[in-house]
Amino acid sequence: MPRFVHFMSVDSPIFNSVFIQLVNEEMNGEEHLFLIGGEGTYITLSKQYKNVVFELDYRLATIRKYDTGHEILVLHSMFLTSAEFCHLKKEQLKRLVWCVWGHDLYRMPNNGTLKERFYNWMANRKNSNIRAIVAGFKYDTYEIRRRFGNSVPVYHALYSSGYYKHDIDRIIESCKHVDGCTRIMIGHSAFPYLQHEKLFKQLERYKDENILITLVLSYGDETYAAKIIKTASNIFGMEKLNIIRNFMNWDEYIQLLGNIDIAIFDFEHQAAFGNLILLSYLKKKIYLSPNGIMYQAFMAEGAEVYSCSDIGKVPFEELKDRNQVNVNSLYAESLLNKENIITQWKQLFQVVR
Repeated sequence: MPRFVHFMSVDSPIFNSVFIQLVNEEMNGEEHLFLIGGEGTYITLSKQYKNVVFELDYRLATIRKYDTGHEILVLHSMFLTSAEFCHLKKEQLKRLVWCVWGHDLYRMPNNGTLKERFYNWMANRKNSNIRAIVAGFKYDTYEIRRRFGNSVPVYHALYSSGYYKHDIDRIIESCKHVDGCTRIMIGHSAFPYLQHEKLFKQLERYKDENILITLVLSYGDETYAAKIIKTASNIFGMEKLNIIRNFMNWDEYIQLLGNIDIAIFDFEHQAAFGNLILLSYLKKKIYLSPNGIMYQAFMAEGAEVYSCSDIGKVPFEELKDRNQVNVNSLYAESLLNKENIITQWKQLFQVVR
């Protein structure tokens, strides 16, 4: 019988695959059972490991299906609704470890029906009774404490892309363009919270400069993607756009980031953490929302970061040039260390078992 049952509801082939590989090869894999929702990922991993199960359905009934009353229940992203969470038994809560992903902490609605608001309030209260919350991005701890108080234990353990410092160094050796063009990347997907159109208006001041705007639209809202492509082409012309619609492998994506000069992410919640870490390590000029948790985190770590509010207000030379003397990428470098990541997860499984 496995000691840990992992519910991996988000179909993330890279992060899920690397995590399962790390556990099986660097820890005691026999203690773990992995339920994954991506069929392609399952087919690949099941050829290597016997502790991988394909499970397409993720809800309260799924937990009941695999819970015999003894395992540690590890939720990689909170797939339960507030109402479902409120119906977890007390003894299940005591065995539940929630590894927060992406928007887990920031998508709770402030409105809705009275019943929905009641369940949200109850879910927040019940979260203080779970075994642990795991945050890969340590500054999520502030939101966790605000929402759930100080009683729930919080640990830090980072998901890995499978690419570490030496891999990235190898890939970017050839990523040096000398054509004088300033390459500007806006966001990493096709979602409205990235505020592409707002940023297009800010960047319009520089449309006659030698720039190339990269839009990574490999996933997200297709209608939104079509809309922002049209808007961008009307402002800058298609010749100044580099539109990415297909998924890239990691080598290709890191090469893309290696050729970027400026990266702009204008949102206030926690998102795109992996992208920002890579960009910081590669010493790219990063613009973030000055009111956002990501900006605050980079500032607290002494890493180089700039304010999105300056875009469109400063001359082009200032937009692209650095005005910070010491470019510190040590924060990013520490998060690309394989041994650090393995140690974090080993310690977590030891303390929550």
